[in-house]
Amino acid sequence: MIAFFAWGTTGVVVATIVCTGLPLLALYHARTFVTRI
Repeated sequence: MIAFFAWGTTGVVVATIVCTGLPLLALYHARTFVTRI
């Protein structure tokens, strides 16, 4: 049960980083792509 909570916390942190990091990365690439045109 302790391991489950530990993995749950890690999963939430990873999910938060991914959900916030991927859109920012996509916006950054989209901005550079638009400026390149």
